[in-house]
Amino acid sequence: LVAIMGLAAAWVLIEWTRTWVFGGFPWLPLAASQWERASILQIAAYTGAYGVSFVLVMMNLGFGAYAHRLFREGVTGINKRSQEFFLALFLLLACVCVHFQESFNRRGYTVPFARVALVQPKIPQDVKWDPARAPAILEVLTQTTLEAAAGRPDLIVWPEAVTPMAVRGDETTRAFVESLVKRAKVPLLLGSIAIEKPRTPDETWLNGAFVATPEDGVANSYYAKRRLVPFGEFVPLRPLLGWIGKFVPIGGDFLAGETSAPLLVNVRGQPTVFGPLICYEDTYPDLARFSALGGAAVLTVITNNGWFGEGGAAYQHAAHAVLRAVETRRPVLRCGNAGWSGWIDEFGAVRATLTNAEGSIYFRGSRVIDVTRDARWIDRNSFYVEHGNWFVLACAVLAVFAVTLLKSGEWSARPAEVPPPT
Repeated sequence: LVAIMGLAAAWVLIEWTRTWVFGGFPWLPLAASQWERASILQIAAYTGAYGVSFVLVMMNLGFGAYAHRLFREGVTGINKRSQEFFLALFLLLACVCVHFQESFNRRGYTVPFARVALVQPKIPQDVKWDPARAPAILEVLTQTTLEAAAGRPDLIVWPEAVTPMAVRGDETTRAFVESLVKRAKVPLLLGSIAIEKPRTPDETWLNGAFVATPEDGVANSYYAKRRLVPFGEFVPLRPLLGWIGKFVPIGGDFLAGETSAPLLVNVRGQPTVFGPLICYEDTYPDLARFSALGGAAVLTVITNNGWFGEGGAAYQHAAHAVLRAVETRRPVLRCGNAGWSGWIDEFGAVRATLTNAEGSIYFRGSRVIDVTRDARWIDRNSFYVEHGNWFVLACAVLAVFAVTLLKSGEWSARPAEVPPPT
């Protein structure tokens, strides 16, 4: 029993190291495989997604042990076949119990939040940074945004780096956004580039999320992306790898943001704090957690999934947002350049997905969705948000304990007892 728990704990430690080693790239932890099965995900509100991965590894090891006892050792009797399997089954049932307690006891707690319009401009990547195509891109943004505004939403959301030039640092682009917001008469949360100290030796570029309102225009404060894409937004180890260029033909190395810097948006007359996550930042559990600790009532993922084409990667990316919703008990609004766009409730249930008439997520257009909140989690943090990666530390202790027992000889192989000859 200790052995298989130690193995599951080792898996968790490996997934945790993927969040930081060589800059970090925690794409598709094992827990993401369950993004459409909320029954096992609810434990993440206490342990983070690492707890889900732990249970999945335990279940696989438990089934393996059960099969070994049954088919290789010929052990009969259900109580004698595999204690490992029953321990894994107990952990799975514990997850299901949390699911029943948290998800099915919602009657009377669901309250309206806002009508949100998600805009997918579907700007092809081969023209996105071409200055000659900027007027056409702005026209697409105008058309799709005004169509979204016709649905009378409380908020419009654009994807990551959607404007062809920087909304902060380029006055023409800023004027375009402010003029469009006034025409739409709806607040806008958008992704764009920020250029600080333009045309000076200290010029810096940041990938940002901004708020624009009909009354005040583009706010001066904004969120800067904290986790940059290697070779997309910067070249790591530039003194050694400087000969390798970026695959995004815009600017030099971007500067990473340092704080969660939530955005304040007036929704239905109430100031509401949004926690932005840009691009693949929703694959990092700690970033969403810090946004929740910073007061975010809603998490908003804005991304440019146009790089993925129309394969399965957009769905893979969306799976991470489901994990972040459960961990933080915050609704997640997600807006992609060409899909996947939609919203996820506090329990990881996908409540709306933008699709066209053919049922595809890859299209140009917009949709207004009605977002709700669970009143029990308003102004309240989950156990994971409050206590962080305590489960990772527990797994480290468990793994060390298992290895210590192994080295002490407690698990040394013993020959099977041979019955005396008749």
